[in-house]
Amino acid sequence: MPAAPPALERAGGSSVRCVLYREGAAAVEARLPAEPLRYEAPRGDGADKPLLEVRDLSVRFPIRKGLLQRVAGAFTAVDGVSFDIPSGRTLALVGESGCGKTTTGKAIVQLLRRRGDRRAGAVPGPGSLRARRRGAAPARRAVQIVFQDPFGSLDPRMRVFDILEEGLVALRPELDAVQRRERLHTLVDQVGLRRDALQRYPHEFSGGQRQRIAIARALAVEPRLIVCDEPTSALDVSVQAQILNLLRELQRDTGVSYLFITHNIGVVEYIADRIAVMQRGRIEEAGSVEQVLGAPRSDYTRTLLAAVPRIAVQAE
Repeated sequence: MPAAPPALERAGGSSVRCVLYREGAAAVEARLPAEPLRYEAPRGDGADKPLLEVRDLSVRFPIRKGLLQRVAGAFTAVDGVSFDIPSGRTLALVGESGCGKTTTGKAIVQLLRRRGDRRAGAVPGPGSLRARRRGAAPARRAVQIVFQDPFGSLDPRMRVFDILEEGLVALRPELDAVQRRERLHTLVDQVGLRRDALQRYPHEFSGGQRQRIAIARALAVEPRLIVCDEPTSALDVSVQAQILNLLRELQRDTGVSYLFITHNIGVVEYIADRIAVMQRGRIEEAGSVEQVLGAPRSDYTRTLLAAVPRIAVQAE
């Protein structure tokens, strides 16, 4: 094991212990982070008109049988789900795996156009979630998604710059090349990455760094709502905390709303304002964090809370 470098005294009574430190050497100028991205996403106090209203959302997948794979029935993955998300706030959609959480999020972002029957509400303002293909650009800009797997959600053949710029080219055509580059530089600063990361490929980053890239991609087009589909479940515990802190900081700076999908009810109290508990495609219970976690009405919610590991401290 290498020996620790000696402690060197500096002017002013301080000391330094570093293998690279040399007395009289020129100090390296640290680059200060750029001003955080701020845009006019609506903020609310929870009593205003919701940013997103979902009413009786249903998603059904066809069941095919026989040699010709003809439709013989349908499986209901989401059954009559309704909820609201105020502007600038976070709704946590909680439930066990397979209960329909991710399907709900994908239906809101319109990623199930040809795969099922669905009914959803609208995002007031730039456009409707039910917008047709020809006029759907405002809605696509208003609602973005961060997927669960940071290893599979980024194209390995594209540089980070191209991944982030792709959305700006498609949904922000008024920006020229110089404006897009400046925006991406500011964006990577805000999500905690170095600017030279823009010239690298996704396989050169760790899982947490890839998720930061995915968050930057979602934030690039200035959305009003981001669907976070279990963005921390594939990461180490320490990295999970960093991503949760980043999401809170971004919400504070930009006023963006989150639909935070998770099966880990232990992180909900930290990130969310309201909770909707989902089971078998339906909402079992919904309310504020204090109501649902403090006095759950549903047996299923109490079961989820009982599954959260806790450390018991015994008095000596």
